[in-house]
Amino acid sequence: PATVYEGTVIYLASYAQPNVGHALHDALYGFVSVTASLREVAAAFGAQPPYVVVVEDDFFRNSLPYYSVLAMVHHMSVFRDVPMVFRHRDRGMSCFRSLVFTGADRELHGSGVKGGGVVDVVARFRQSVFTHLNIDVAKRDAVRVYMYGRVEVYRRSVRNFGDFVSKVVERVPNVVVIPSMNLHPLEQAQLFSDIDILLTVQGAHMQNSIFMPPCASIIEVSPCLSRRTSFLKRYGCLLPLHHHVQQEVCFPSLNIGGDKYGQNLTLCDHHIAQLIDYTLREVQRVKDCRARLH
Repeated sequence: PATVYEGTVIYLASYAQPNVGHALHDALYGFVSVTASLREVAAAFGAQPPYVVVVEDDFFRNSLPYYSVLAMVHHMSVFRDVPMVFRHRDRGMSCFRSLVFTGADRELHGSGVKGGGVVDVVARFRQSVFTHLNIDVAKRDAVRVYMYGRVEVYRRSVRNFGDFVSKVVERVPNVVVIPSMNLHPLEQAQLFSDIDILLTVQGAHMQNSIFMPPCASIIEVSPCLSRRTSFLKRYGCLLPLHHHVQQEVCFPSLNIGGDKYGQNLTLCDHHIAQLIDYTLREVQRVKDCRARLH
C-alpha cells in the first residue's frame, strides 16, 4: 500500500561525502536553501502546510556522522515545530503532494547562503549547534590568532611552516598553532569557536569558519595555479561581520603523485612579511569590531 504525505515534504537524502568541510558546506547549503525558499516554493507551486521532514530509515547508517548530527540540530532549531518521519525504502510506495529536495552546491561559485534574510538563518544555525551540542563559547579579551599549515596533509601544505610560525610569533601576540585537523567534528566546532583570526592554507576545513566569533577574520594562503584558487572566494564569508583576506603564492612545487592539483607551498620572505602585516591589521580590525558591538 502507498503512503501519502499531505502538505509539503522536506526530503533529506543520505549523504556519505567523507570530507567534513564539504559535508558541513553541503548540509548548511541544503538546509538553509530549503529554509529560505519554503515561502517561494509555496507561492510558486501552491505548497501548503503541514510541513514534514522525511528521511530514509538508513539515513544515519549511510550518511557521514557529522552530516547526520547537523541534520538533527537543524531540525531541532529551524524546523522545531515540524515533525520528522522515517521512510522505509522497502515498505511500499510513497506519494507526495509537494516535495522539496535539499541540494549540494560545492561546485558552484557563491554558496547560496548569502542573500536577503538567509544570513539570519546561518547565525541561528550556528547558535543552535552550540546549544544542542553543549559547546562552550569562551569569551576572552585577547585577540586569538590560530595558524594551520596543513603539514599532516599530502597536498597544499606549507613546507617551511616552522619558519613561518617563528617569524609570526616574533611580531604577533597570542598565536596558537593547530598541528592537525584530524579532529572529531565537535572538536573542530569547539576549536573554531575560539579563533578570532585564522591564518591558514586553503582547504575544506575553512568551512568551519561558521563557528568563528562574529568579528572574526580569515587570512587565506592559496596557490595561484590551483583551479580552486580560493575557498572563500567560491563560498564567501558566512556571517556578515567576518572579514576575508587572501594571499596568493605563485611559486608552488607541484605534487603530481596522483593529484596534479596537489600543491605544496614554500613561502618566501616577502610572502611572510605580507601575511604578518595582514595579521596585525586584522588584530586591530577585530578589536574595533568588538568595540562597536559592545
